[in-house]
Amino acid sequence: METVLLLLLLTALTPTVSSQSYTFYFVAENMSWSNAQTYCRQHYIDLASVLDYADVEEALGSIDPDYYANVWIGLYRHGPTDPWLWSDSGTSTFIPWGPGQPNNYANSQYCVELERNWVLNDLNCNTKLSFVCYKERSKQTAKLTVKSSQNLTDPAVKTQILQKLYSKMD
Repeated sequence: METVLLLLLLTALTPTVSSQSYTFYFVAENMSWSNAQTYCRQHYIDLASVLDYADVEEALGSIDPDYYANVWIGLYRHGPTDPWLWSDSGTSTFIPWGPGQPNNYANSQYCVELERNWVLNDLNCNTKLSFVCYKERSKQTAKLTVKSSQNLTDPAVKTQILQKLYSKMD
């Protein structure tokens, strides 16, 4: 009989959507951009940064399917000629503006909403919207001792072991 110690790093099971390094969380409360930022920083890490189309897809995927409005994300600027910045100080040149955006309508649009059609729009920061936050993904470590006479390198056996482990975590 073969005894093997498996050390598995498993992503915590969560009902939200996650990318490789962080998880998006939809908050269905309408707040100004700065209040949304404060909320995200108190409960998660910050307002969401979308650094590529995969992030846009995952941020939108975190939103309740019955919610059809746009949401705040962490992109903003201080003034009409200042550069766009991410709330978490991240850097990215990926900014999928919608047609004609940013337009700084009425010289008062310094915050950014993510629209349901995958584009960004500048908006007055005092507008009240729901929003998407993010948080670093958590990991769980599980130690498992497997005693078996079966070939533990067999993909079918590996699948059965993982299924059993996942069922214990539910």
